[in-house]
Amino acid sequence: MKGYICAILLICGGMVYSEKVRDGCLFGSDVFSVGIHTIHTTTPCSLLACKPNGQIITASCPLVACNDEKEVIGIIAARSDKPYPDCCIKPICKGTYYPEVDDKPYHFPEIGFE
Repeated sequence: MKGYICAILLICGGMVYSEKVRDGCLFGSDVFSVGIHTIHTTTPCSLLACKPNGQIITASCPLVACNDEKEVIGIIAARSDKPYPDCCIKPICKGTYYPEVDDKPYHFPEIGFE
């Protein structure tokens, strides 16, 4: 019986084990300083917030959709040179002016239904 209790305690202790990093956060094999960072390890990018206690909070890009029930007529590609959320894919909504794509080609999605 004592063996079972010891095994359960060891398993529970292993579940809460985390690698401590001085003045930062460990995310995968990367160490981030305390603060807000844009990471490009995911598609297309994510926000990573490293708290002083070592806790990490991440946020991914929002869904590609237009407000006010406007129609999506194109997509502005992801930009790896920009910080979050500007690095995310953005919709081009019908009836809205986008100066950043005024003279540049952008993707028109082909929407098909089966």
